[in-house]
Amino acid sequence: LKAQLVRADARNLDRYLPLTLSADVRDWLRRSIRQGSATEVRMALAGDLADFPFPDPKRGQFLVTFRAAGVTLDYAPGWPAITDLDANVRFEGTGMFVEAKKGRVLGTALGTVKADIPQLGAADPMLTITGEAAGPTSEFLAFVAASPVDRWTDHALRGMQAVGDGRLVLRIALPLGTPARTKVEGDYEFLGNQVRFAGL
Repeated sequence: LKAQLVRADARNLDRYLPLTLSADVRDWLRRSIRQGSATEVRMALAGDLADFPFPDPKRGQFLVTFRAAGVTLDYAPGWPAITDLDANVRFEGTGMFVEAKKGRVLGTALGTVKADIPQLGAADPMLTITGEAAGPTSEFLAFVAASPVDRWTDHALRGMQAVGDGRLVLRIALPLGTPARTKVEGDYEFLGNQVRFAGL
């Protein structure tokens, strides 16, 4: 089976996925994609359906690819949404893979962002997001203030002021069935900043 769509509403993506995939994945897609369009949508399915979604590519194929544009992605509760996201998306075999070259978080432009769910049918599918961004340090402080990082650091950066730019590398591991177990790793590089902490 092969099919092609010229254009689709990205908010309806979950409706195109087989019901045998994880309900957590479909719920996350339905909840997270706030707006956007999908173009150049191509779908291919081949093989004995008893082997779906074909973890062994020699036994069959399940493939959906498309370009997403103008997407607002509310990827996790309590985190600032990614807006103006343009990305190439691929569902292949047991996984979902996203590579974005454009997007924004609050006032900061993102560099390359990658997201994947290697096992769409897992009991607790793991979404991993890795990305980088460069821009004014004040915008990154606003990101911290609007995210769970503010609580995790006991509000240590509240009232901090900075003039200058910086570069962030961030990795988020989000179990879709148990988002409270989210893990975050990040490195931030200050580039010629003037920094003032609250009370100093």
